[in-house]
Amino acid sequence: MRPTEQAFSVFLKDLKGFSENQQINIVEQIRIFTGVKRRSVLQWIQTGKLSNGLFFLKIRHILVVLGYRTISLEEIPENLQKLCSLLAHDAVKQSEICAFLALSSSDDLWRPILEQKNPRKFSQERMEKVREFCEINKHHLAAIEDLDKNLRSIFLGENIHLTQRIEPPTKFEKTSERNLEDGLHGTSYLVSAILPSLNKLFMEGTVEDRQEFRTKFGTNALFLLSNQQHEFSRLLNGLCSEKSREIVIKK
Repeated sequence: MRPTEQAFSVFLKDLKGFSENQQINIVEQIRIFTGVKRRSVLQWIQTGKLSNGLFFLKIRHILVVLGYRTISLEEIPENLQKLCSLLAHDAVKQSEICAFLALSSSDDLWRPILEQKNPRKFSQERMEKVREFCEINKHHLAAIEDLDKNLRSIFLGENIHLTQRIEPPTKFEKTSERNLEDGLHGTSYLVSAILPSLNKLFMEGTVEDRQEFRTKFGTNALFLLSNQQHEFSRLLNGLCSEKSREIVIKK
């Protein structure tokens, strides 16, 4: 069993200590982060076996953020760890990295960073290219650092504190619910304030205006925000009523 799968098995044992609603939320958050169907996540949980490639990388990233130790990640050079973070958050595409590093296939990308019996290491020259790639994408890495700070609370709730392993919470605290309501009120205000400008740019802006917007904000960051907003809308729809929630969960 690979180190990440060992950490995942510990995570699954800890998962049993959560309430049914919390387990549903955690499964849903894994689905959102990995981008797979819910049944795929349930299969991982039932079998303890993880898919390879990018999905494996994403699960490993989740485990590390949640406080689980995966020996394999600790053995990977720092810049390769940054590369893993970029991939896990979909900040860059595999093809983009392969082209920059002059790799012939994605398999050549996975060998140094996934847990294989005989991992193939990058040459010193290629590691320098990895460093350059991370430097070019340092704005994404800074954003990912902020996202990871919130990832634990998104998965487990604001009042849960982890060390090396998850401590199962006893209940959903009212203070967390209150903070959620306040946050939604603030989000509603910001969306109302931004929508007119977005609509004007979309409907009346020139090609140059829109290109300048994409350049300043970042195309990858724009796609990431768009996906987050889609998921945000989906969850809000599910909270409108218990019937709506059942429909959303079954999708």
